[in-house]
Amino acid sequence: MSDKEVEKQAARCMDCGIPYCHGPTGCPVHNQIPDWNDLVYNGDWDNAIRNLHSTNNFPEFTGRICPAPCEEACTLNLEDIPVAIKTIEQAIADKAYETGHIRPYPPEKKTGRRVAVIGSGPAGMAAAQQLGRAGHDVHVY
Repeated sequence: MSDKEVEKQAARCMDCGIPYCHGPTGCPVHNQIPDWNDLVYNGDWDNAIRNLHSTNNFPEFTGRICPAPCEEACTLNLEDIPVAIKTIEQAIADKAYETGHIRPYPPEKKTGRRVAVIGSGPAGMAAAQQLGRAGHDVHVY
């Protein structure tokens, strides 16, 4: 979708009364979907990626592989036309790459501590990323 089409899709989210998309039946990582949809709707893509990164370390992956239970839980899905949340998440990540918002963030100083992370799934990689940003030497197994 073009940026304007994504913004139009995000605008559909603003008609929701109760956002089930990020509740217990919606997003498993508790993305603040109505918040970043509002930012996209208003053309504020920079803050949309900041908001998305506040709950999701890797939206560039989850926007592509997630089965999107948020769309199933979307209030507009009552009429089988949910907001294309997964597509919007992917568009935010793609735009963030284009504008340089997804890049390495090395720590300001190293702690001298070494940490082993067992498992290279999404949780293990997110833990490794956060520990690395805190300055630890991280090894993923």
